[in-house]
Amino acid sequence: MWYLLYCLPILAYLILLFCSSGNPVSFSDSFSLLGFDSLSSSTIYSTVSSIIGPEGVLPMFNSPGMLLFVCYFCNVWLIRLLVEFVVFIPKLAHSWLDRLYGHRGV
Repeated sequence: MWYLLYCLPILAYLILLFCSSGNPVSFSDSFSLLGFDSLSSSTIYSTVSSIIGPEGVLPMFNSPGMLLFVCYFCNVWLIRLLVEFVVFIPKLAHSWLDRLYGHRGV
């Protein structure tokens, strides 16, 4: 499921390419059409831009669309990490405590 969320902008871009009649949409412009351009005001975007943006330490991407994709990828990764900590770590701890102390039902 997480991989589908990671690839959501790419899948949406492919749908835009197939549905556009005549003039194809660039990858950078697809983010503004899909509403992902609101990520450009986030802290993660400014951090990513200062590292791998055009004026960054390691300038890899000149396109704001690619920076938005990396920012989106980082946001989904952080949400995944949060969900795993909130849901799966307590479940794992509960099962370990049950093994350690045994199930003491009343």
